[in-house]
Amino acid sequence: MCEMLGGISTKTAYKLLRAKKIEHFKIGRAYKIPKINILLYLQHMTQHYSTSHCNALVH
Repeated sequence: MCEMLGGISTKTAYKLLRAKKIEHFKIGRAYKIPKINILLYLQHMTQHYSTSHCNALVH
């Protein structure tokens, strides 16, 4: 997930999950995030925010 979101830190990734910004489920203590949910989050971010807020997507 961190790599798909432009190399964000694991701390930031956990913040996104705790804030329920990306749909996921847990098995025991492990977070399970289907790739489609990450893609949907990225789509939502690019549609609702200007590109200046999506620096992680620029390569």
